[in-house]
Amino acid sequence: MPLKNKKKKKIKSSKNKSSLTKLASITTNTLSNAYSKYKKNLEKKKIKEIKLKKLEEKNEILKEQKELKILKEKLQKENNKLNLKDKELKIKEESIKIENKRLIKKDEDLGQIDKDLRVKEKELKLKEEGQNRKELDLRVREEEQKKKK
Repeated sequence: MPLKNKKKKKIKSSKNKSSLTKLASITTNTLSNAYSKYKKNLEKKKIKEIKLKKLEEKNEILKEQKELKILKEKLQKENNKLNLKDKELKIKEESIKIENKRLIKKDEDLGQIDKDLRVKEKELKLKEEGQNRKELDLRVREEEQKKKK
């Protein structure tokens, strides 16, 4: 039996030691857990900050893209207006050219008509002069014939 007593004593002393070691390990575990949780929280905060920065950058990029799109649309509208005005000017220039050609042709036609009228006028004058000469010749002949009679 004495052996049994020794075992019990050993167990008891080991229980005391184990409770101390348990307490020490608990406090160490608690401290190390607290420290690791603190580090994890710091990492999480850093990650959140990085995510927030990325989100802000993404939002800023989206905003800039919208602004660029709006600006591009405005430029496109202005370009369309300019193209339309350019086309209108070309059409006006073409119509002015056509009108000028028409007026030049009309001028040429009127010039030709004027020449024709002058020629006809000269012909009429010549005919009239010829007629007047004939009439004068006739009168002169008639007078000569009257004198002869």
